[in-house]
Amino acid sequence: MKFITKKMIEKDKIKQILKLSRKLGTDSNKLIDMMKRHTHEIKELYDSKNNHFAVETGDLIILSLQLLMIEGYSIEEIMGKCYDRFDKKFNDAV
Repeated sequence: MKFITKKMIEKDKIKQILKLSRKLGTDSNKLIDMMKRHTHEIKELYDSKNNHFAVETGDLIILSLQLLMIEGYSIEEIMGKCYDRFDKKFNDAV
């Protein structure tokens, strides 16, 4: 199993996508709405055993990264905090 590496999260590519999104009028609220729609679509695809759910999950990741960037957060900082939180939650549950 491969894990997400810094090389996989191409910040320049995400910045380019975000720049294009903003030209289309995308803001944080629109990104959140798009994330909701993708979540619903992922569930439907997964339930119907359609492997395209994986691509839609990737889209959701990119939307999430855009939201962090548009709101001025460091992707590395947030991911570091999340890894620590999940590690603690799971270890506390075990």
